Amino acid sequence: MLSLEKLLVRACAATLQEMYAQHKATFLELFLRRRPVSDLAFGSCNLQPLIRAKIIELSGKKIRPILRVFPVQGRFIVSDYFTPRHPDNVLPVALDESIYMENSLDVHKGDVTLDVFTGSGIYPIFAAAKARHAVGVDINPKAINYSKFNAILNGVEDKTEFLLGDMFEPVNGRKFDLITANPPYVLIPPHKTRTDALHAESTGDGLDIPKLFIAGVDTHLTSGGRVQMITGSVGNETIPEISFITERYRGKHKKVIIDFLHQRKISLGTFLRRKFATDTKFYHAPISKSFLQKWELNLRQKGYTNYYFYLITIQPARRFEIVSKQHKFQIRKDYYLTTDMSDFSLSYITRLMRAYERYFKWWESHRGEKRWHTKPTPRSPKVKLEEKLRACRLELQKKRPIK
Repeated sequence: MLSLEKLLVRACAATLQEMYAQHKATFLELFLRRRPVSDLAFGSCNLQPLIRAKIIELSGKKIRPILRVFPVQGRFIVSDYFTPRHPDNVLPVALDESIYMENSLDVHKGDVTLDVFTGSGIYPIFAAAKARHAVGVDINPKAINYSKFNAILNGVEDKTEFLLGDMFEPVNGRKFDLITANPPYVLIPPHKTRTDALHAESTGDGLDIPKLFIAGVDTHLTSGGRVQMITGSVGNETIPEISFITERYRGKHKKVIIDFLHQRKISLGTFLRRKFATDTKFYHAPISKSFLQKWELNLRQKGYTNYYFYLITIQPARRFEIVSKQHKFQIRKDYYLTTDMSDFSLSYITRLMRAYERYFKWWESHRGEKRWHTKPTPRSPKVKLEEKLRACRLELQKKRPIK
């Protein structure tokens, strides 16, 4: 567990800021690419706070990283690396979807916010810039420890609160203006369990935990409260599987926005083969081709043909509406969830970070303007029929009964 001694953590913050400002390339090489560097690489920077906090270690004349430190928009987020043999690992920040979510947080000044499945605590830490109070919940004790450490590291410990427990259990009876979530959605085969990885989803379609989240979220919202969930799931050729959301809110004063993080369709078969035939980060050994074929066939029989990454926003509206957004900028880079930053070259990481920085600077300067292509979400024949029947019933109710 990380030390939560404030003086030590604040000394770590000062050291990290100096290292990143004066030796950015070496910083990225050490913490993101997970490569040892010379003990003289950071010049006069005082590395002792990081050594005492067990973020780095000295091995001979080399500095080696123990934990991952991710620099994002003037903040530093400490997490574990993508190590497969530790199911309680606190997942590292994803460069694409996490940064996008942080910039998309629908936080209003003075809000009280809740982040479920908080992990490293990155969303409450960003929400604290505007929110009056930001709460994070996680079932993993290690995640709560890392979240508290990161809150102190970024100077928001007085505005944040991190609670240990399962989903909404620790905040029973409390209401929030904004509830966010990045639930466990990484598909794992049905014969595996979540003990293999707490960030994974073991129902075979990746929908079990998002369904539980949506089922319980309304009781913790204030009037006018909003919900944001960034996730990935199976779907048909046009939209992801969100019927559990649309069925819950249809007929209510809600607007459901599907914000796609990728521009081209991801075939379900290609996704399963690319991810599970070669990926040993979660499973320690590749999954057989015959099992993948059976798994894909089972999903296709349910009507699933594609895989999607997206941000769902549910907000108050005058009437029920579903809208999808297609960005002009490619948000999700790793379609198959098979790589982390240590697999990339330093030049690629640098170019990628610059691209996101430019994009979000442009976004901030054009806030309120159209940043995406918006279109109504296609409706299935079943939904169209239900709407026609509903309209007929309303028409009959308007007619006066014959005396």
